[in-house]
Amino acid sequence: STVYRCVDMRLGRQVAAKVMDERYDDDPVFIKRFSREARAMARLQHPNLVAIHDFSADGEPIDLIMELIDGGTLRELLAEGGPLTVPAALSTLRSVLQGLTEVHSTGLIHRDIKPDNVLLSGHYGDALVEQVRVADFGIATLMGQTESQGFYGTPAYMSPERKAYGSSDSSADIYSAGVMLHELLVGAVPLVDADSAVQISDHLPEDVRTVLENLMSLSPKNRPQAAQAVAQVR
Repeated sequence: STVYRCVDMRLGRQVAAKVMDERYDDDPVFIKRFSREARAMARLQHPNLVAIHDFSADGEPIDLIMELIDGGTLRELLAEGGPLTVPAALSTLRSVLQGLTEVHSTGLIHRDIKPDNVLLSGHYGDALVEQVRVADFGIATLMGQTESQGFYGTPAYMSPERKAYGSSDSSADIYSAGVMLHELLVGAVPLVDADSAVQISDHLPEDVRTVLENLMSLSPKNRPQAAQAVAQVR
């Protein structure tokens, strides 16, 4: 897809228009899934989620009209300034988890949580939690569906069970959020050994390591739900 900065001529406001690749224009399976998930996303109203204003799946092109967030991505922030402080990283994670709590409550799973898909609105600071927005639901899916293959998303942030057998569960988003937190703190995703166990940096405070171990547990059942994780991240 390609994202454009546009102006809504009716309401006089700037928006972002995400236009899908033209190869999907005649794909009925994609169009049906896109329409279903666009409607589900449009119902999401939360300060830590990018708002969906409209979509079109009739004719060409297939597009999604979204809230325009012009502060850049978390990936760009890392590239410019390096790893975040512990308070800033945890504040960012709480915002992401708060958004995911809303997403999961509607039966959706994001499936691609990473710094590239977290947008920052305006000036960024430790206390500006409401300015962190989870974006890009392009490969979101409904809970309980098993993927035909595990590699929808970015492998470095993907949970072991998704890589192994394509499980679609909200705990996979929690794992990805843990990988992202490690990257925010260290500047790199954690290493994974042959048994899919995550190797967390030894230089992090013990309480932060505990949070990471919980988020990135090998067993999905041992990972907290998004709302529980918010309470655990201090």
